[in-house]
Amino acid sequence: ILNSNFLKESLDNKDYNAAAHYLKELLDKCPKASQNTFVRGITLYKNKIARAKSIAEKNTYTDSLMIVYDLRNEYFGGQVDPKYGTPYILDRKAREYLMYKPADRKGIREAFRAAIEAGGDNTDPETVVAYFSNLCDDYRNTDEVMPDEIIAEYDRLTPFFEKNPEAGEYKGQFDAAFGLSGAASCENLEKLFRGKLE
Repeated sequence: ILNSNFLKESLDNKDYNAAAHYLKELLDKCPKASQNTFVRGITLYKNKIARAKSIAEKNTYTDSLMIVYDLRNEYFGGQVDPKYGTPYILDRKAREYLMYKPADRKGIREAFRAAIEAGGDNTDPETVVAYFSNLCDDYRNTDEVMPDEIIAEYDRLTPFFEKNPEAGEYKGQFDAAFGLSGAASCENLEKLFRGKLE
């Protein structure tokens, strides 16, 4: 309880080195004590990333941030409340991954896939669009993604928008990303829709 209070006070006072010490104590000795430990840990590392003086330091803090998300999911992922369980935690982690590790394209795709898998039909539509847009960007800008993968993911994710009609705005962005990807050639579209047409 004392360490938890000290962690909160250190964060309030912007003493991030002291906060890191209390966070480590709490994670080592009683990680299941409170979800607030992890919420504060996330705040701590986001502040440390913002104040990092080198790329290496920023990367170290980013890795620590991802570990805090993983530990939070391990200890509190089973929460029934949609604001606290695994789907929420992995969604937040994917967004932070995209923000802080934009060059790790494979890692971004994996983080978003995990979030969408955990969220299922209740995934935030913005998350689905962010994943698919990044996948399409990777197809255009790298050699890591093939057109078959774009088409397969478009086919797999389209039913999500049919089950969430209120996400119409995001459906438009989703379709636009597919159209602009370059994977939507006549030949590829024929492959995608031939079964349905038959």
